[in-house]
This record gives sequence, structure tokens and C-alpha cells, in this order.
Amino acid sequence: MLVLRPETSPYAVSACIAAGAVAGYGITFAAKRIVVDIVTVVAAIGAAYAPLGLAATGLSFETITIGVAALVPLIVVAAVFQQWPEIRAELRHEASLGFIDDADVRRTAHPLLRHGGGGWTDRHAHREFVRLANEVALRKRRQRFRADDVARLYQLEIMKLRMQIQEMSRIDRAMREGSE
Repeated sequence: MLVLRPETSPYAVSACIAAGAVAGYGITFAAKRIVVDIVTVVAAIGAAYAPLGLAATGLSFETITIGVAALVPLIVVAAVFQQWPEIRAELRHEASLGFIDDADVRRTAHPLLRHGGGGWTDRHAHREFVRLANEVALRKRRQRFRADDVARLYQLEIMKLRMQIQEMSRIDRAMREGSE
């Protein structure tokens, strides 16, 4: 609501956008380590004050606000590509265990390739497969930082998701073989 009010200064808008983008990027690490959280808070505060520092150089707040807003998509892309190696490693592990096909690992983990059909007969099914496979990867990563009782709950959820993606793969293979 702050940004929608006519009396809100461009500085407040750009400060909110910058701090929110940096905080959002910090959340993608999801390690639940206090050091990461502290660094994220300090970086977000620094990002909130950056527009004021830029204004001291003579730039107008409107120019600064447009610049900050243009940087947000870059931060989003950085966050997506930052998670890529971790998700790929987790999915490779899933492939080594036989839960997904090796061919699906790259198409599922890659931030750009996962938006296509991935060679599946049904693009919507592939989209759901990617969502579930990425959920498995993220759950496995989060499980490592949990206490034993919570980790067991994560393991149950991982097993359920594995069964779903295996069944989806089986159905897609059957559909491809049936159409040949």
C-alpha cells in the first residue's frame, strides 16, 4: 500500500523494492543458518540505503527507482540459476537410485529447459513432473538441516513424491511407445 499512495516518495519506493529483492534472494539459500540470515538482513538494509547514496551523486530519485526496478528481474534470474547446480545434483542422485530417468535430469533441473515439453507427449504433464521433481530435490536439501523427527516426516513426503514422479514417467513412456 505504501507504493500506491501519491505522497510516497520515489526514494521510499526504490528502497522497498531494493530491500525486498535482496531479502528474497537471501531466502533462496534456505539453509536456516543464522550467519546467512544475518548477511541477508545486512545486505537488505544496505540495498534500502543504496538509493539515498545514489541520490547524493546527483541522480534523480525517479531515475534511481527505474534503475532499481530494472535490476529486480536480474536478481530473480540470479536466484533461479543459483539453485540450478543443487537441484541438478539432487536429481542426479534420484536418477542413480532409479527414481527418474537420466534423460529427465537436465530437462528438469535447468531453469530454461524445464519450461519446454522435455520430449514428453503431454507438455502439461511434463510441467507437473518438473514441479514434483524439483520439490523432491528441495525437500531432500531441507531434510538435511532438520532434527530427526522432522527429517523422518520429510522422508515420508519425499517417498510419496518419488512414487508420483515414477508413475508419471511410466505413463509418459507408455504413451510414447504406444504412439510409435
